[in-house]
Amino acid sequence: MIFTGPEPPLHLLRTFEAAARHTNFTRAAEELSVSQPAVSQQVRLLERILGRDLFERVGPSLRLTNDGRELATSVADGLAQIERGLGLIRTRSQDHCLEVRANSTFVTRWLLPRLPSFLTEHPEIELDLTTSYWAEQPLSTGASVHIDFGAVSEEVELVVGRQRVLAVARADVAARVNTASDLARVTFLEVVGGDGWREFLAGYEMELNPWPHTHRSMTYLHTLDLARTGQGVALAHEMIVEDLLESGELTTVANLSQPSREHYYLVTPPTRRINSAVAAFLDWLRSFSSGHSVMATGLSQ
Repeated sequence: MIFTGPEPPLHLLRTFEAAARHTNFTRAAEELSVSQPAVSQQVRLLERILGRDLFERVGPSLRLTNDGRELATSVADGLAQIERGLGLIRTRSQDHCLEVRANSTFVTRWLLPRLPSFLTEHPEIELDLTTSYWAEQPLSTGASVHIDFGAVSEEVELVVGRQRVLAVARADVAARVNTASDLARVTFLEVVGGDGWREFLAGYEMELNPWPHTHRSMTYLHTLDLARTGQGVALAHEMIVEDLLESGELTTVANLSQPSREHYYLVTPPTRRINSAVAAFLDWLRSFSSGHSVMATGLSQ
């Protein structure tokens, strides 16, 4: 069939291909989720554009004409090639997509300061980053990588390794604490449900009476900001205050530290595909897991 007229719209060719494959307008309509009259109308419009009959009726049956069979083969091959091309594009796009859902404190205090180096090294990656305060079931968010915070089992993969909890404050506040009795004169800052001061001091077999004035929040982001403004002494995991200690915004208080009962940990849902972007991110994240420790010393009483 030689055709020299205007090119027919692609949607008409898609409708024709389905009708030709089924040789039935009703079944084609069901596949395309349109009405049977819509399929019939689009086929007639295509026939008018081409100036050719594509179907003929033989009794109750529908049959392709010679022109119809030739066009059906060409259209089917063309649509298959389009689908293959779209599939390659989708695969490449999905392969560069990195979906991360992480604890908000971890993102703000640890991940974001380090993330530019990763993104610079992998300019092809598109990051979809969301945060939350509390751990969630991985399958409920759809993200490929979860970084959560809480008490962990031995089987869980830790981010950066096991942590210690440090007592930190602005330098002028920290300078007021040299012995256990000095703690009674400062304000405690702690996170509700997290590593608290009572558990922390129990590690030194200490109990203060009366108990110091205490401010509480739902996140370490708040307590650290209060500590930076001189409002008290906060407890925080070493990895999230590392840069604040290096810059001098905060300092450790009398070298107080205890092993943490909670940690940042990694979850990669098994039902999600580990694409090249996820694999690169996990390799980068795991590169921080070695050689991270803080020397703990006691507090004189």
